[in-house]
Amino acid sequence: MPLTVSDHPALRMNVAEAKQRPDISGLPFVFFADDTTGRGNVLYHCYDGHYGLISPSGQQPGPPPLALSRRETDPAAVGGATGRGTPTGRP
Repeated sequence: MPLTVSDHPALRMNVAEAKQRPDISGLPFVFFADDTTGRGNVLYHCYDGHYGLISPSGQQPGPPPLALSRRETDPAAVGGATGRGTPTGRP
């Protein structure tokens, strides 16, 4: 699959808005710029039906949005900003 780079900036939105994007588009993940911090985040749809959030290292998320579990909102659990780790956050 070829890598493509968009000339458009990442959409700025919060996690609740980002969650609607995969639901509407059917895509497994969405990259977005957090509307509060401006930093990039990835919200992805897990195979078990839940959502996971990858946020930059050092970014302290607020209370878990949309009833995501701690495992899904803890960057260390899903590999942090490096993207290492499995989608479930298990080694």
